[in-house]
Formats: sequence, C-alpha cells, structure tokens
Amino acid sequence: TVSRPLAYRSKTKWVASAHPSGRLLLGGYRHRSHEVVHLGTCPVTPPEIMALYTPLQESLSMVAPYDETNRSGLLRSVFVKRVSSGELLITFVVTERPDERTLRQLLSLSDSEAVKGITLNIHKGEGNVLTGAEEYAIYGISHLMERDHPLPYPVNATAFSQINSEIARTVYSRIGELVGTGHKLILDLYAGNGPIALALAHNADEVIAVERSEAA
Repeated sequence: TVSRPLAYRSKTKWVASAHPSGRLLLGGYRHRSHEVVHLGTCPVTPPEIMALYTPLQESLSMVAPYDETNRSGLLRSVFVKRVSSGELLITFVVTERPDERTLRQLLSLSDSEAVKGITLNIHKGEGNVLTGAEEYAIYGISHLMERDHPLPYPVNATAFSQINSEIARTVYSRIGELVGTGHKLILDLYAGNGPIALALAHNADEVIAVERSEAA
C-alpha cells in the first residue's frame, strides 16, 4: 500500500513545439504520433511540478521550438525533477547555447523558492535520443540530493532515477533485508547513480558499484 497513489511521478518531460498561432507550445505527444498537445493537468505529476507549467509556457512563448522536420529551432524539451524533500531542478534541452536574451527567458523561474537549479542540456543530434552528452548549470546547482533512504545520493533531471520515491525507499529497504548482513563484499552491477549500493553500505565490509555511464 502506498500513501500517494497519484501525484507520485518525480520527473516529467514537456516537449516543445510550435502552436498554430506561432507561439511555443509545451506538452506531450499524442498517442502514437509526434503531435504535441497541451497537457493542462496530469494526475500522476506532483502539483509542485505542474505549478511550473503555465509560467514556463508564458516565459518561453517567444523561444523558437525545435522542428524535427527541417531541423531548425532551439528548444527541444523541458525536464523537471522533484526529490522527496520538495526541491526542484529544471533542465532545458536545446540544440545550441542560447544567446543572452534567450538565456534570460530560460532563467525566469530562478526566483522560485523550490527551484534549486536550472541546467542546459545541449542536444544537437537526430533520432529518438532525448538528451545530449553536454549538460551544465546556468543557475544554482546541477544535481539535487535525494534523501529517500539514510544515505543521500545525487540525481538530476535527465539521467535515470526512480520515479516514485516512496516505492523506491520500500524496495531499497527490502533489498537490504533479503541480502542480510555480515558479507565481505557486495557488487552492485548496473548501479546507475548508486542508490542500491548506498542502501547496502552497512551490509558488507565493502560495497562496489559498477556502472558504465559516465554521467551516472
């Protein structure tokens, strides 16, 4: 049983597209298409994240959205990550470094108390890959600390992390129970950013996390 069956999704992505009026539209893809539709609201997304939707839509209204048909435009998508403490991180996925005027628009939500960092992810490639390899902060911090178990670990908005922090906390605790204590060595393979390895820190003399992704 979970205490939060709705509004649990700790990360969301809004795709940028051109509205028929010519202004930028943030939303999601219609089922089995690349047509972007206005979301309005989403019952599985926390209200703290949804509260950013309209302000972002308004502040970015004149930013050129990326057009995958002619490979033009700047803004591909916006990622928002929320950790269990309520802190937020916003990442703009763009095709190139923006000019100063556009940068000021991207920073429009930096005065929000919950927003602890804003980052840019540079994605110049084509295909179904959602993000690029280069990412850096333009305001605040580039990662948040998730504290869903005793040893916190860093997360950002674009890399993989568990969507439901309550379920993740339960799963990590159960893994610890099943593994037991008193081991000399534990290997956590495909460790990502390390939450399971950290959860098992007291179950063995040594815990090694193995991960290929440099970003993780």
